[in-house]
Amino acid sequence: MHHRTAKLDRIAVQLSGLCLLHCLALPLLIAVVPVLGLTEHAHVFFHQLMLFGVVPIAVMSLGRGYTVHRRARVPFLGVLGVALLAAAALLVHPHAHIGPTVTGEAAERWITVAGALILAGAHTINARAMRYKRHAHRRCLHAPAAAPADTDVRAAGSIEPQ
Repeated sequence: MHHRTAKLDRIAVQLSGLCLLHCLALPLLIAVVPVLGLTEHAHVFFHQLMLFGVVPIAVMSLGRGYTVHRRARVPFLGVLGVALLAAAALLVHPHAHIGPTVTGEAAERWITVAGALILAGAHTINARAMRYKRHAHRRCLHAPAAAPADTDVRAAGSIEPQ
């Protein structure tokens, strides 16, 4: 289970990086968009499509991690990051004017960047906490002294004479 959670955390951080790259590189690629036949709808669709990948991975990875390490900030940061990504993808319209100088496009970009960074941070904390928990468990009292690192450790209270 720990291996799957670590793999999901790596995938989630990579997806967050892809999202950041998309959001920050888009102003540079704006001249290429018409040449490629892409429209603004493709940008909005990309964010919504990413949510379909990000949300299940975050729920599985951060949920599994929390059941092991019990660090409350991990799911809190995960929910905050996903909420920001969802708000940017579903609520902020690119053509809206939020204030006299802030456009919806700029707000969407910065909300998405903040959400992606927070979510990537949650997955990084989760992966480190899982790794720490796994290593700490191997040094606990009920672990056999000569057990290699990759073998299963017997549960507490079930120590039997050999």
